[in-house]
Amino acid sequence: MNRDTIRRMMLETIAEYGEVFVRELVLERVRLACNDQGMSDRAILDAWDELFRLGVISTGMNVYVVPEHERNHKNHDLYVRIIESHPQSRVGRLPWAHLTDHGKAVVAELSRDPVNSEGYVAHLATVLDPASVAASYVREGLSTFNHACPTATAVLVGAAAESMIIGLRDATATKLATVGYPKEAKALRDADKIKLVIDALAKVYDQKIPTRTPLRERYEASWSTLSHRGRMLRNDAGHPTKLDPVSRDDARTMLILFLTLAELVAELHTFVTNDLA
Repeated sequence: MNRDTIRRMMLETIAEYGEVFVRELVLERVRLACNDQGMSDRAILDAWDELFRLGVISTGMNVYVVPEHERNHKNHDLYVRIIESHPQSRVGRLPWAHLTDHGKAVVAELSRDPVNSEGYVAHLATVLDPASVAASYVREGLSTFNHACPTATAVLVGAAAESMIIGLRDATATKLATVGYPKEAKALRDADKIKLVIDALAKVYDQKIPTRTPLRERYEASWSTLSHRGRMLRNDAGHPTKLDPVSRDDARTMLILFLTLAELVAELHTFVTNDLA
């Protein structure tokens, strides 16, 4: 059991409790689940602290304001005793914690959010061969993302997208040559830059994918945006003109878009194999 698995288990436990929960209850349940896996208490605490660092959870349930008549600004010690003795004052500190807005989104997309590497990889495996070059690069990109290295993530995921698109190019060119379109096949193979590959594939699919079909709608809505967005972010990371050219939000968006692109590429592979003529 690795750190990502502990973090995912912790998020699933938090999701069961809801938006507000008690730290000790969450940690105890995760500790019991990890008891037979040889994981140390420190690894569990590290995973909890990482959720804070990533902005998924925060301390407290709400904010208690001491009523005006209970305040004594001239006697600080008395003021502190009032706060400490009041039962509601404790809800603003540990052991209470709550999901942030970002945390609510993470829990809602628990099975595929990049912060949950295991779930993301499991979903990706449904549309992309885990043994492929692209999948290998994405797994490394997830690691850099969860270690707060967004620029490295952009480079790795951009390379994965290029590998996936080039694989689609090769399959499409082979099928075009087989069904009697050698000129179009040669044009695809001669494209030597990823932008040219993307545009050459679009030229083929614009002509060959039947109109008024679900695939056509998804292709027209997503192909250009998904393929070029990743390319542009990777270029920003690989040829920087400023410090921190890629933000964490950019890297997270790139990983999410990659999933959608992988789904579309898988559909296009099926179309090329079964229906391109």
